[in-house]
Amino acid sequence: MRIFRHIGRIGDLQSVAGCSAVYSSFDGLHLGHSRLLSELTASGAGARVVVFDDRRSQTQRLASRRRCFRESDEAGVDIVAMIRGADAGALALQALDPALILVGGGESVDSEILALPMVREVDAVTAAGAPVAAARVRGAVLAGDFASAAAMLGRPYSVDGRVVHGFHRGATIGVPTANLCVRDLLLPPDGVYAVTVDSEAHRGVGVANLGTNPTFGNDARSLETHIFDFEGDLYGARLEVGFIERLRGEKKFGGVDELVAQIRRDVEAARAIHQRR
Repeated sequence: MRIFRHIGRIGDLQSVAGCSAVYSSFDGLHLGHSRLLSELTASGAGARVVVFDDRRSQTQRLASRRRCFRESDEAGVDIVAMIRGADAGALALQALDPALILVGGGESVDSEILALPMVREVDAVTAAGAPVAAARVRGAVLAGDFASAAAMLGRPYSVDGRVVHGFHRGATIGVPTANLCVRDLLLPPDGVYAVTVDSEAHRGVGVANLGTNPTFGNDARSLETHIFDFEGDLYGARLEVGFIERLRGEKKFGGVDELVAQIRRDVEAARAIHQRR
């Protein structure tokens, strides 16, 4: 799969005239987007192209560009073209000269694109009696309703980033954690969560603390994940953390011993949730 990050490069793709294209902001990569990609794969009209409108993506996205690229590749997409700026979508589509453009039903799409004769709207996917949309997923994540978010995404809501060095407190109290650097992705409210973890080195489950660690008075918000039954070094590796269930809010404890006792209870509670799953 080829990725173009600048609209000026699209004009060089003379071989894609008559292609099939999907046009979307892909904020969230929910089931509606999966349907769009499936329809694109089944279209049979030339090269399969995703035009990713990054102009309309919010600062805190529901899915990283990396995930967008990966899922497009897995769906059999040939080219992903990222666009930014006013009127960039229409210009990109004109440069591609597609035979078919698929857009999601109910999505916010520029009127000049919807007016193109080769545009076809794909029916929206519904969940809980309403169309699946990024705004609904966003609301579920911010409310800590991960069951509803997963029903619209087709997977647990997750964030990904690189594991970085933190304060190394977890190792000193017997609960080592992977400190994840998360950029521009929506995070749920501060608290403790049962989570899934996925990296090239390990796939498993664990418990994560999201917040400022008020017992220690940190300034910056962090996502620290204790991975069950794992021993190893993940520093510098990419890790994806999926949110399954919120255990409690963040709390300031009277001291380290009180904090460790609560962490042990959190670990047991998270293990029980994972066992039920």
